Amino acid sequence: MDGLTLGAITSGSVDTEALLGALIDDGLTLGLRILGALLIIVATWLVARGARRLTRRALSRAGLDAAIAGFLAAIARGAVLVVGGLICLGVFGIETTSVAAILGGAGVGVGLALKGELSNLSSGLLLLMVRPFQEGDHVRVGDVEGRVREIKLMTTVLDTLDNCRVFVPNEQLFDEAIENRTWHAQRRVDLPVGVSYDTDLDEAQQVLRDALRELAARYSERPPLVRLEGFGASSIDLKLGVWAPSEVWFDVRHEMILRVKAALDEAEIAIPFPQLDVHMGGRLRAAIPQLSMLERDAG
Repeated sequence: MDGLTLGAITSGSVDTEALLGALIDDGLTLGLRILGALLIIVATWLVARGARRLTRRALSRAGLDAAIAGFLAAIARGAVLVVGGLICLGVFGIETTSVAAILGGAGVGVGLALKGELSNLSSGLLLLMVRPFQEGDHVRVGDVEGRVREIKLMTTVLDTLDNCRVFVPNEQLFDEAIENRTWHAQRRVDLPVGVSYDTDLDEAQQVLRDALRELAARYSERPPLVRLEGFGASSIDLKLGVWAPSEVWFDVRHEMILRVKAALDEAEIAIPFPQLDVHMGGRLRAAIPQLSMLERDAG
């Protein structure tokens, strides 16, 4: 009630006409404010709906991912609703600056409480924009390897080779190196192999080339790779390689192992086992009586 109404009630003689007029004025004022607030709410809702629709349409035309467009459209709608709510509070005479300060403080508190979730959200937006992989790609991230099933704003869903479903937080994807194994149409299937030191290396390389030539020609025009790598502890190490489509990588590697083993066995080229020579001194030999007995028997 305003001053006129209070004055009419507290005066010695109640002025009925003045009281009735004051009540009518206050009722009209309150009714106009409520009507204005309702109009603002309706207008805010319509504008928020239009803002979301226009934002989604504009971002989709710009080529952004549908998930990003939907998320930014929801932010635009929420911003319009917040502004409309503050205007409604101002209609009723409530200080919007204090309300905005409260909302700001609450936003900071929520941001600190949901720090990890917000980090995953921002990482998800970057993933959808940068696109280091797409749904259906075979990727390896840290110790996790599988086919990408779905890219969400908070997590990325992978199906592993043994058909387990893994939900990887998007923040972890940016902390690890992402290996996209199906980015290119073809990959080289590498296979290490070792031969003994007394092997004729020219013969061994020719045997391996012959073993892989038909397999390599099946998938690519590039010849098979047969290259000497170095001196191992028990063998001369070679690297074998065949170019093949990414989707048959595991099948080709499996067939490479079978062909290489069969070719080396046919050529009587040995794949040596790791060997370790142990030399024991006199004190250790004397401390093991059984060893001394074996040496005497062998002599």
